[in-house]
Amino acid sequence: MVNTKHRVIKTNEFVFFLGLILLEVRFFMTNLELVRYLSPILDLSTTLIFLICILIKMQKKELTRDNLVRMIIIIALGLLSLATTKNPFVLKTGLVILSADGIRFKTIIRTDLFIKTFILISVILLYFSGIINTSFTSVRGEIFRNSWGFRHPNTLGLILTIIFFEITYLYEKERKTWKIILSIMFAAFIYLVPNSRSPLYVIVFYLVISFLKNKVNESFLNKIIFRKNLLFILFSAVSIIMVLSYTNSPLIINIDTEIMSNRIYYQKLAFENTGLSLLGKNISENTILDNSYIYVLLGYGVFIYYFYYSIYKKLFNSIMDDKQIELLIIIVSILLYGVFENSLTNIICNLFVLYPFCGKELKHA
Repeated sequence: MVNTKHRVIKTNEFVFFLGLILLEVRFFMTNLELVRYLSPILDLSTTLIFLICILIKMQKKELTRDNLVRMIIIIALGLLSLATTKNPFVLKTGLVILSADGIRFKTIIRTDLFIKTFILISVILLYFSGIINTSFTSVRGEIFRNSWGFRHPNTLGLILTIIFFEITYLYEKERKTWKIILSIMFAAFIYLVPNSRSPLYVIVFYLVISFLKNKVNESFLNKIIFRKNLLFILFSAVSIIMVLSYTNSPLIINIDTEIMSNRIYYQKLAFENTGLSLLGKNISENTILDNSYIYVLLGYGVFIYYFYYSIYKKLFNSIMDDKQIELLIIIVSILLYGVFENSLTNIICNLFVLYPFCGKELKHA
């Protein structure tokens, strides 16, 4: 007798990870001429693949009314955002979330770690072999920055940071000494090659919070903050206040120059040129907007900002219910990362948000 359920589940996983591979190749390997040439096909293919994944799920079991409503709302929001902004990120975020249902969370993170590591090694090898002949290089002070085949040094710093967090999550039971050594290794590489400062800030922040893990677990106040997703609001508020106060605050200007690499200045320009809206606007690719919270508000609008807020609120509640403290620290660190980069808008830069939407492996299991 054929185990149909087992076959459907395995097929669903294969299709999901195929879509994930194409999505990540399209994002991280844009300096490869073949990927640039095939980018429209890759965009369409990933959308169709995740839709197929959802159809397979529907074949496996009947959708409940709640799941059907959620699916309709998410796809409708994605299509509305696509029509308004000409950017498919929200639609793809929704499709990935819907497709992940039923797949074990650690399987997703473990497979994604393999995918990103393979992409990292491939891009570097293609760069040094001369196949990728486009690379971003710059000088900051006396420090030479190199992207080693990625489109920007910060992109190299980004993929290294994601790999770092995925390793620390999968091997959370290792000794603290191992975590310190791993942090130093990644921080040293990020400093010496892409010289991206924001990943360094985030890794140091993560390491400090990791040693306060017990206090994070026991604090009632922290539980309230996380369950209400107040950190998302706090980082958003700080970002907006710094932008609005930029002109009249020498302190903020100094912080922007010394720490933020003029990010706040460019966010101020984007605010003046774009403004807030309910459904967002098509922001030019030439616009420098390295802040996830500002980028979502201006680029996707208030409705989509609330959509992202709701995702992280659900994530925090699920994490607190399951007492996944290591995952909690990682998510808080990634939210801090969002102040420096707009990576939160892209689902492949934080697959940890899938935790409440897919099959979970509880820490005590």
